[in-house]
Amino acid sequence: MKASSIAADSLARLGLVGQRDYRRFIIVGSRRTGTNYLLHLLRSTGQVICFAELFSNHGCYWANRSVSPIMRSRAERLRDREPDRFLEQHVFRNRAAQIRAVGFKAHYGHLERHPTALERLRGDHDLVVLHLRRNDAMARIVSQAIAHRSGEYTSTGSQTRVGTIRLSPADVLADINRYLDQANWPSEHLPSATTIELDYEHIAGDPEGALAPAFAQLRVDRTSLSSPIERQRTRHWRDAVTNADEILEVLTDAGLDHLPGVR
Repeated sequence: MKASSIAADSLARLGLVGQRDYRRFIIVGSRRTGTNYLLHLLRSTGQVICFAELFSNHGCYWANRSVSPIMRSRAERLRDREPDRFLEQHVFRNRAAQIRAVGFKAHYGHLERHPTALERLRGDHDLVVLHLRRNDAMARIVSQAIAHRSGEYTSTGSQTRVGTIRLSPADVLADINRYLDQANWPSEHLPSATTIELDYEHIAGDPEGALAPAFAQLRVDRTSLSSPIERQRTRHWRDAVTNADEILEVLTDAGLDHLPGVR
């Protein structure tokens, strides 16, 4: 970030300059659906500020490395005590003139564990929800299992090679049913928001085209997009799972073998 931009952001943080005439948004989706990829694509426009997971149980990823540990700790305590005030002071605050949209990403369940924050967002009738789904049911599950084993949840180049894995048929069935139930999460939890439905496969193949409706709602100029995140999947799920036939049999018996990517 340029020194002039840092100075402008510092003044905006104090409320001395800046504006709030930007669109507020959240990215909502499950793990392994491309939320990090989407986050970086939005940031690459230069007109969007997008934070990572603010309401995760594992941390509050709102600050960059320039923020002191003391400031981080204070912000996290504020998030836990008064999440609505945290959003006002640290997320939806004054921003530099070129910023058109400000938001963050959340996985299903994050906001439900912070009902005060969810209530704050529910009352925001100008909020935009970017609802990201991944059509390939098994690719998402296998990706999560491989990431858990390797400890690598994003890829920016070289990554650890993971061999075949074994999945619990019962866990796979429960995961898919839970994911199908979450399809209506935005309308159930944020009914007043404007929801843009996005799918990972479309974004991976044509990011500019896939995000055109989102850019229109966020009032962001269409531009060339980039992301340091690379697609990690290199093989069909049946080549990565040792008990693939057993999984397929369970899904077939449950009437779920018609889902994209299962066969």
